[in-house]
Amino acid sequence: MAKLNQALLQILACPCEHHASLNYQPDQNELVCQRCATVFEVRDGIPIMLLSEAKPGPNGIGKTSD
Repeated sequence: MAKLNQALLQILACPCEHHASLNYQPDQNELVCQRCATVFEVRDGIPIMLLSEAKPGPNGIGKTSD
């Protein structure tokens, strides 16, 4: 499992409309949006930031309850 660069983590944001920052979960190799909980996989140290490949949060991809 490759480790993500801290500088990259600071500039990455969810590609959904509200562009919230992401939480890195290294044990699951995923990035999770702090706003909509959409999950983006990290493969070989590369974040896959495509909405078409994301796992939806509880309200769907890019959607929040508010």
